[in-house]
Amino acid sequence: MLFSLCANHLVSMINSMSNQINDSNFVEENGMDKVFQLVLEIFNCFTKKRRIQYKWIIVLIVISSAAEIISLGSVIPFLTAMTNPEAVFKISQINIIVKLLDISDNRQLIFWVAMAFGCSAIVSGLLRYILLQTITRTSFSAGAELGTKIFRNLAYSNYTYHVSTNSSDHIDVVTNKVNNIIFNVVMPALMLISSALIIASITIFLIVLNPIAAGASIGFFVAIYSIILLSVRKNLSADASIIARKSSNLVKQIQENLAGIRDVIIDNCQEKVIERFSITNNSLREAQGNNQIRSQSPRYLVETLGVVFIAAITYYLTVNNGELNSVVPIIGALALSSQKMLPLAQNAFN
Repeated sequence: MLFSLCANHLVSMINSMSNQINDSNFVEENGMDKVFQLVLEIFNCFTKKRRIQYKWIIVLIVISSAAEIISLGSVIPFLTAMTNPEAVFKISQINIIVKLLDISDNRQLIFWVAMAFGCSAIVSGLLRYILLQTITRTSFSAGAELGTKIFRNLAYSNYTYHVSTNSSDHIDVVTNKVNNIIFNVVMPALMLISSALIIASITIFLIVLNPIAAGASIGFFVAIYSIILLSVRKNLSADASIIARKSSNLVKQIQENLAGIRDVIIDNCQEKVIERFSITNNSLREAQGNNQIRSQSPRYLVETLGVVFIAAITYYLTVNNGELNSVVPIIGALALSSQKMLPLAQNAFN
């Protein structure tokens, strides 16, 4: 009896969470506090060992953010060495390293600066890859743990419980609903934390480098993504609701029709069954396609407008500073920062 109660509670909880995730009005009606509470409830379903793993992921995110700053910072002396090597020798912090390495001419300087920039980029990229791999593997392992936990409780439930419930609901929870939680809550939550910390680090770097360029860049990205988000948010929420509802209906139709295939054959109603399945399946795939297009298209729009923006800010800085040599390192850092921020902003948008 105890396992029946546990199974019923766990299945109901996962069902409720998944429905809340796909409710298009959930955030508007309950606010972000309820969203964070939902995320905490999901993480509390995992074992202590799994929660400790997620804490270590946060530490890895902080380390990765620091590596991004070092990588971006190294582009300034690199581009300065390419355009005006004498100016690099005047930077006090770099001059200490110059004396330590016994650098005497511009060629040596460019070589070591390029090496430093390349190594920092490799370390930064390697840490980002390790972070992505860690988040993905840990999240899917958590999904397997959650699915096994639900199935174990169901397996130990008594026969009366199974007779009184619909098995297709249990199948939907163990497969679709658990997937829904992993793909729409666990991984996005970690990716959002990662993106937010790295974007904040890059933003601080740009403000220190050039407040005007940083302010213009931040304003540009925020304005573009805000306009896109406001224009497609309702459609994305509606598509998510359709996907959740049609996925459940599809599982039920398959199971019910195959379980009652004898009656389908005797009544010669295969075409009717196929038509019902086709309608549900087509609606599901159409919503999935629309969702994919709307979630991925902003990146291409921002990339196009970003090139125009960098051209405009280059013109502005050149006209105001008068010297192209002093503008090139700033523009290079800005372009590299934009190249790093765009995928992160896209992840946050998704």
